[in-house]
Amino acid sequence: MARGFDSKSVESQQADKETPPTRQPPMTDEQRDALRKREGLESSLRGLAAELAKSTSERRRADLAKSIAHIEAELKKPD
Repeated sequence: MARGFDSKSVESQQADKETPPTRQPPMTDEQRDALRKREGLESSLRGLAAELAKSTSERRRADLAKSIAHIEAELKKPD
């Protein structure tokens, strides 16, 4: 039973070697900057959402909700 499993694994590995990996063209500086900005906004959004879930102050919750809405609007803008 183990041999059958091993041989399938070997066959799969050999098939993977035969197909060349697909490579994406290198990113431009503008694309890298846009990606970093997007990742930063997404990180901020996760942090704010976590803080909103823990917050008990209505005033703080309102401020967090405004911040979240602003970041979501930024993320929806085309690059």
